[in-house]
Amino acid sequence: MKEKLTGINLVKKIDYFNDQYSGILHTIPVLFIEFPETLRFETISKQQQQADFKARIHVVSKVMQNADKSIDENSIGQHFTICNDVFFRLQGYRADDGTRLIFNSLTRTVFEHHQEMQGFMVTTQDFEGIIYAYLPELQKIGRPDVEIE
Repeated sequence: MKEKLTGINLVKKIDYFNDQYSGILHTIPVLFIEFPETLRFETISKQQQQADFKARIHVVSKVMQNADKSIDENSIGQHFTICNDVFFRLQGYRADDGTRLIFNSLTRTVFEHHQEMQGFMVTTQDFEGIIYAYLPELQKIGRPDVEIE
């Protein structure tokens, strides 16, 4: 997912969320990826499980306030351009490892905007899908590639 978001114009950094708002953010605008919910897997077969999952993307920009506390329109425009690009890149996105599906098509379910949060403009977007887990191939584990004499 991080790779899919890489290259969004104006974004200077993409990182995993770890309550960075409580500290000092040196790089702005930034995206944080968060997985806010516990995965509860359902067994499909002996070697496969699946679970509903949610990914939350935080778009964080610096609030550029004018003297009258109004927020500069250019700041808002740039911020929502990033938000839209996140949506366009992740809506319908599905990932695989070349042979098996890792997660199915993502769907945006929540868009929440905070005009000013601890000096930052923050928008979160939740994307939901189904993630798949597979057992490793037992033959690869049990049989070394090199014969030992």
